[in-house]
Amino acid sequence: MAPIDGLIFAGYRSFDASADDPFRIKWNAVQPSLELPAGAEVPALTMAAIGAFNANINQRIIYTTEPDRDDAWQTPVQTLAILHGDCEDYAILKYATLLRAGLSAASLRIVIGEIISIAGNKPHAWCAAYLDGTWRTLDNKFDRIIGVADYVNWLPLAAMHDANVVRFGREFTINDRIR
Repeated sequence: MAPIDGLIFAGYRSFDASADDPFRIKWNAVQPSLELPAGAEVPALTMAAIGAFNANINQRIIYTTEPDRDDAWQTPVQTLAILHGDCEDYAILKYATLLRAGLSAASLRIVIGEIISIAGNKPHAWCAAYLDGTWRTLDNKFDRIIGVADYVNWLPLAAMHDANVVRFGREFTINDRIR
């Protein structure tokens, strides 16, 4: 298997998040509790099985919004017990399940960002997995798994795996700055 490159978004650079970064704090709180309950379904590591798993989770878990100020990240056990959550909860559950299925933490990310919208950007999160030689999205908004490069209308803010949390910043050229 070819080495896994870090998750890259065109036009953005990543840098380590500070110790007091809000995403690092939330990830540090939930990351030690990624275990799944006994009997939780774990997919085979094939594109077909992972695609079916993604669709199944999207249908089983009821999307429930939280007020921005109360955005608590649930553990996989909590999400499977109550069968509802917001986009981070779906992403964390998918991350933990694929980790248990045998994907390495280096091949998984929780991605936090915004969906670009005319009415105003909307916060959103999803799970990224390095499958068949490319980074792919497992998103609660759609059942089909697509390449990260094909995920349009997206502004990345942060990504996390293992004990790592990175922030993304937009790259600008000198020509961008003088226009």
